[in-house]
Amino acid sequence: MSTFFVDLYHLYLLPRCGTLHFQFKTNDFFNSHNYFEGVMETIEYQNGEITILWKPKVCTHSGVCVRTLPNVYDPKARPWIRTQYATTQELIDQVAKCPSGALSIKKDEEK
Repeated sequence: MSTFFVDLYHLYLLPRCGTLHFQFKTNDFFNSHNYFEGVMETIEYQNGEITILWKPKVCTHSGVCVRTLPNVYDPKARPWIRTQYATTQELIDQVAKCPSGALSIKKDEEK
């Protein structure tokens, strides 16, 4: 039987839609060793040259993406990431600014 310990120092609350949600802040060991790889849901958005990968459970909803490229990132739209409204370089530059690491880039293979 395995036991999971909760480190309350790295636990914080996120207010969303009038309720509180718990989210764990991972340390560098987990981030550097891809501890959550394969466990978390990843949603892909393509523009033909690159694919933006979004991990919703990692996202802290800081709004940096929405403020940087409001035409691309619209939380009220579906899909909420519309890659056609920015150049590939603008998308790469913006993803690099994501504070939580929920957004990442994968280069598409040329056919």
